[in-house]
Amino acid sequence: MPLRAVNDTIQVSDALTQLATVMIANTALQAAGGPTFVNDATGLYEADVIWPALLLEEDQVIEVRPGIRTWKKSALAVCTYMDCYAQKNQTIDTAWNLVDLDVRRMVANIEDSPTISVGGIVYIERIVRVTFSPYGEKVVDHETFSVPVVQRQIVVEFELPAYVSAY
Repeated sequence: MPLRAVNDTIQVSDALTQLATVMIANTALQAAGGPTFVNDATGLYEADVIWPALLLEEDQVIEVRPGIRTWKKSALAVCTYMDCYAQKNQTIDTAWNLVDLDVRRMVANIEDSPTISVGGIVYIERIVRVTFSPYGEKVVDHETFSVPVVQRQIVVEFELPAYVSAY
């Protein structure tokens, strides 16, 4: 017996991949050739990882039923931008300010793209809000990665296109 198909054709991980593409355009991350990881942080632990780097992770996903067969899905994407300050001979605060500036460029890209679609397929129907991490959460213990890293997170809340259930 074949497995049942899912009703929603756009998965959150696909939406995160498209969100990352929009976020990194014209940023220092893109200029440096830094990697972007979606729901997979293993590349961040490799010794030859290029810094800065961006990690997008799927957080809470909520599905609501506005109609008899209609469903709407919203999700949170935790986006963590990281850079190694020691490799660049920078102080923690200087590195964090540069990370913060690039994160703000990414948010500007999001603000300019309230709907994210590729090839006629809408992946994100609406960006609801963006929340920034506080300054005090800037340093990641160097034992987490092989180098000392400074980071800034944003949480992006977004809605995916509505879909219809089979019954």
